[in-house]
Amino acid sequence: MATREGIYVGGKDIIERYVGTRLVWSKWVYVGYYQNLRTPYDSQGYLIFDSISSSGFNDKYLDESRVKDVKVRIQHRNDTFTTVYAKYARLYDRNTGQDNYRRGKLLYISFKDDNQKQVFKSNFANGDSLFFYFK
Repeated sequence: MATREGIYVGGKDIIERYVGTRLVWSKWVYVGYYQNLRTPYDSQGYLIFDSISSSGFNDKYLDESRVKDVKVRIQHRNDTFTTVYAKYARLYDRNTGQDNYRRGKLLYISFKDDNQKQVFKSNFANGDSLFFYFK
C-alpha cells in the first residue's frame, strides 16, 4: 500500500478522508512550535514548560476531544531531530485567574502512558525546541 502525503480537492487540503462513516486516512497537521525551552517539571500527569512566549496552537485544536494523537519533533541544539508522541498538548495563559500576578504562559503536555513520558524526558535537553503536529 502506497503512503500518501496529502489529498487536495479544488486546491483545498483535505485533513481526513472517510468512506461512509469509516475514517480511512488522516494527516498530521502542523499546529505550532516553541523555541529554546527550559527543562520541564512534572505535575499531576503533565510535563509543564514555564514562561512560554508564543500565541499558542491553531484554534481548531483547542478541544482535546478533536485530537487523536500528537507528534512532537524535538529540535536539539545541534540541529538534529527526535520524534516522540504524546496524548495532548495545550497552552495555559497565567494572565487570568488566581495566577495573574505572574506573567507568561505554561505549555502542558500529557502522555498516553508513563513510557511515552520517559521517552520524551530522555530525549529533551534544556534549550531544545518543540514542533507540534496533531492528528
